[in-house]
Parts: sequence; structure tokens; C-alpha cells
Amino acid sequence: MGIVYSAYDERNARLVAVKVMMADVEGDTETRERFYREAKIAGRLQHRNLINVYDMGEEEGRLYMVMELLRGVTLTEYLKRPEPVPLETTLD
Repeated sequence: MGIVYSAYDERNARLVAVKVMMADVEGDTETRERFYREAKIAGRLQHRNLINVYDMGEEEGRLYMVMELLRGVTLTEYLKRPEPVPLETTLD
């Protein structure tokens, strides 16, 4: 539904992730509503296991969401690791 970019927030002097709705789905009303709903709900939630949403908006018809940038490997890469994940890590 979207592409995520790493960016620098000059106003707050921090690295952020910017999720931008893909151009091929931006005309689909249902997808736009889902993207907006995701940003709105995520922006209200605060938990150590959830990413922080700082801002959301629309630029030239394309929705975007500005979020906390996390460093590390992707979930896909993490799950492909050959060694098993310890139970304590899984539960955490």
C-alpha cells in the first residue's frame, strides 16, 4: 500500500521514516481510507512495541505518514536467520 523512505526532519533534528502511498493505488478510495485510518489510529497509540507516528498529511494528492525510524534488519531478513530465536526474545 505504501513505500517507506528514510528522511531527515530538519524542524526536529531527527531521522524519520516517511511512508508514502503508492501512486498506482492513490486513486482507489477504499485504499486511501485504509491508509488514512492506519495513520490516525497509529498516531493515537503509545506502546513500546508500536512505532510512533509523528505526522500525517497529503501532498499533491498523495497521502503520507511520518513515523519513528527504527534501525535494524527487516522482519523478512530476521525470520530467515538460520539459528532459532530464543523464547525470551520471541515473548518480548
